[in-house]
Amino acid sequence: MAQQTTTDIDGMIKMLADAPEAQRKAMVTERLKMIAAQPPEQRVESVKGILLAINKLHPKKKAEFIKTRTNVVAELPPDARKAIQVARVKAGTTIPKDINQSDMLHILATTLDWPNAKRTMFLDAIGAIFKEENLPMPNIKSLLEMAAATRQETQKPWWKFW
Repeated sequence: MAQQTTTDIDGMIKMLADAPEAQRKAMVTERLKMIAAQPPEQRVESVKGILLAINKLHPKKKAEFIKTRTNVVAELPPDARKAIQVARVKAGTTIPKDINQSDMLHILATTLDWPNAKRTMFLDAIGAIFKEENLPMPNIKSLLEMAAATRQETQKPWWKFW
């Protein structure tokens, strides 16, 4: 399979972001399954390209896309889910810190809508990956609080911002 260029990935992400949720979810699911089957180094590069492309989206589209992606990852079979989560953690160390943190906050905001058991399982798996990869573990509790605060702020009616 030929390597995709940044322009290809940007175009694919923009197209998916503009698609209806059901179509976006189906296509993201297929794409993530393909990425999970890639060799580890290629998987990290694929996820890195996606993270950088998502960051170029309008903030509302970005939030919607990350929500879809996070929900898809949570629904993947365990081996594929772990492969994508490992790639996401590793890719996060290779992109600008602000992009990584923004993406992580959107992931955590998505998990706030989940039952506690599902959120705990998902976040514990991410924590284990940081440990396995000997990477500094972010303060998930603090980031969850930031995600909740950010989400509350963006859900205010427009007239409360004035």
